[in-house]
Amino acid sequence: MENMELSLDAIFNNIEQENEQVKKELIPFKFLDAYTKDDKDIFFGREEETEDIFRKFYQKKMLLLYGKSGTGKSSVLNCGLMNKIPQEDIFSINIRAGKSPYENFIHEINKNTQQKSDNALQILQNIYDETSKPIALIFDQFEEVFILSPKEHRQKLLDTLHDISNSHLEIKIVIIIRGEYLENLSEFETKLPQLFANRIRIEKMHKSNAIKAIEQPCKICNIEIEEGVQEQILDRLTSKNNELELTYFQVLMDRLYKKAKTEDPTNIIIKNTHISEIKSIGNVLSDFLEEQLSNMDNKELGEDVLKKMISADGTKKRLTAKEIFDSLQNSKHTISEEQLNKILQYFVTARIITDKDENNLYELRHDSLAKNIYEKLTAIEKELIEIKNLLSFSL
Repeated sequence: MENMELSLDAIFNNIEQENEQVKKELIPFKFLDAYTKDDKDIFFGREEETEDIFRKFYQKKMLLLYGKSGTGKSSVLNCGLMNKIPQEDIFSINIRAGKSPYENFIHEINKNTQQKSDNALQILQNIYDETSKPIALIFDQFEEVFILSPKEHRQKLLDTLHDISNSHLEIKIVIIIRGEYLENLSEFETKLPQLFANRIRIEKMHKSNAIKAIEQPCKICNIEIEEGVQEQILDRLTSKNNELELTYFQVLMDRLYKKAKTEDPTNIIIKNTHISEIKSIGNVLSDFLEEQLSNMDNKELGEDVLKKMISADGTKKRLTAKEIFDSLQNSKHTISEEQLNKILQYFVTARIITDKDENNLYELRHDSLAKNIYEKLTAIEKELIEIKNLLSFSL
């Protein structure tokens, strides 16, 4: 383990120095991160969807946003819509319901007022009184409610949303959910009959819009693109329906940008040769993951840590270091908490997992990574995850 620690220290220092440099400059692409309100200068290709959501946002108190994983639902909402709405017209609060939906909701909204309370309506009234703005409650990755929490836990959240939707308060409720979990929301329909009345499906980005998503961020960041690069990228990444695989696109563009910057940091040019050096676009994400794991002396241990961070459905889930550590105690690896923290920090700087939030929770940066890790699970490992999930629901 000492050799691994030394190797991780060296790798960590290299990546940390690179990340510090990135913070000082405007970079054109977001890798696996969703776009936020702060990214408006580099967010392109979603103008039509933003207009549609903007229109529907004002039609009713509830808005349902759904689509396949990797279609950019969160980005269109948090960057597109929130930059279109005048700042003085809305006070938005982002919520991840997770495995404790009601408790997490109360915790998140309480952070936005000086007067704490256990009553959701009172908290929201306090926020309105202090900000003098209508409130938008944005529930991102709402499928977690059905993947991670038992029915009785989400029932409390449902009852609260029912009370909010029937209150006099100026509140919009936005639910963002993966399309394959849409029918699970029928469980909420009895108390929220308007749930499906105002909805919009986010599709994959069309090829014509993808040109903007390539050219405009590069223009903003003073990056040149060699003639023919756009066509090469789109030929490799678009389907027969001229739709773009957005996750692969973001990873690929990030890699091309870094190749060009490494070649000449003073005159960054993305070239056709940079694309030809990448053998398989379809494997660009799995190749990235494999590269980061291969940089570790104990690749198997690193892989095992990541396996603890996915659900029985093959989606990402948020865990504390302690929860990951406890899960590892039942595996074949012997590891100290200090060693685990070092590995987690390596994965943070390697952009595989997010840094811990204020609740000390880590998670994979994207469900596409979770899918890649899920494919590495053995049949027995998958069965153990399912059993553990069932046991947690029964507690």
